[in-house]
Amino acid sequence: MATTIPTVSESKSTQAGVRPGRWIPWVFVGLFGIVLIANGTMITVAITTFTGMETVSAYKKGVDYNERLAAAAKQEALGWKASLDAKADDAGRMVITFALDDRGGAPVAAADVLAKVDRPLQDGLDQMVVFDEIESGRYRAAIDLPLEGQWEVQIDAVARGDRYQFTERIMVPR
Repeated sequence: MATTIPTVSESKSTQAGVRPGRWIPWVFVGLFGIVLIANGTMITVAITTFTGMETVSAYKKGVDYNERLAAAAKQEALGWKASLDAKADDAGRMVITFALDDRGGAPVAAADVLAKVDRPLQDGLDQMVVFDEIESGRYRAAIDLPLEGQWEVQIDAVARGDRYQFTERIMVPR
C-alpha cells in the first residue's frame, strides 16, 4: 500500500473545505462598488448645486450679432477711456467710482450713467444703479451688495449723443 503525502496547498484547501483565492473576486466587486458610490455622489452634487448659465433670448442675440459688432466698432472709434474703482465704505456698502475721458484725455461730462450689478453665477441678486456726477467726467454710486465675492458691473454711459459700454468685475470683501 502506497501512501501519498499531500502538498501544503492541497492540505490547506481540503482542511478548510474552500479553494484558496476565492475572496479575490469580492475585492474587485468591493472596489467597483466604491467607485460607483463616489461617482453617484459626484453626479448628485453636480446636478443639485449648479444653477447653470442660460442665455436669455439667445436667438435674438444671434440675429443682432452684426449690430453688436458695429456698435463695438463705433465705440472703439470714439477713443474714450474708462476706469472703475470699487471700495467698501465704513457702512459696508460698495462705493463704485466710474471715470470717463475722451480721446484727448478731457473728462466726458454730463453723461447719463447707469449700471447693472450682478453675480455671474447666481440669479436673483441683480441690481440697477444710477450714478451721480461728482465732478466733470467722474461718477459715483453706493450700493449694498448682499454677498461677498465677485460681482460684475456693466456700465452704460450716454453722453454727447454717443453710447459707451464698459464691463468690469469687482471683488466684495468679507
